[in-house]
Amino acid sequence: SYRELKGEAVLITGGANGIGQSTVEAFVNLGPRFYFCYVDVKGGRKLEKLGKQGLFEKANLLKEAEIKK
Repeated sequence: SYRELKGEAVLITGGANGIGQSTVEAFVNLGPRFYFCYVDVKGGRKLEKLGKQGLFEKANLLKEAEIKK
């Protein structure tokens, strides 16, 4: 539940496709703020518009420079 996540930072990787996308959609319905990343900017921005509590950032986790930003 949302109460269990209150005050926690949530990061969802692979958030614009498959299981990651389903996780983002579930968090939009739960209500807490969260961050998600993926290499597909178009898909990420589309999901970001579902609710104001999700923040998308393009990132390829195989590239260290993109993780650090």
